[in-house]
Amino acid sequence: MGRPDPDSVRRQAAIIFEGAGETAQLRRFISAAGGVPQYGIEPNESFTTRAITGLFRAPSPAERAAPGGYAYDADLLLTMDSALAPRDEINWQGVRYIVAGSAMPMRLGGRVLYRSPLRFSNVTA
Repeated sequence: MGRPDPDSVRRQAAIIFEGAGETAQLRRFISAAGGVPQYGIEPNESFTTRAITGLFRAPSPAERAAPGGYAYDADLLLTMDSALAPRDEINWQGVRYIVAGSAMPMRLGGRVLYRSPLRFSNVTA
């Protein structure tokens, strides 16, 4: 058996990721203000909102059992073509998730994709 053809892998990845995934709402953190409690001004966080498409999945038992896996306490993993920051939020299927760490870059078919760990937030979207 020969080596995999990189052009074939690249074409297959383009077909898979062109329309794959589910739509969610990304709330990207942009700034925060501390507030002044004695004057009734509460702390405030600002977000921009946009629709995204990504691949959602649960972490596998093998990922949790690997070294550092117990510290890797994600409820979901989101794979998409851009990296998410740790204070960003995702609203998916009426549930809010908080990005629980830095995005992990990975290569598939000549494309760089980013997998971000998501943690369930008890606030509904």
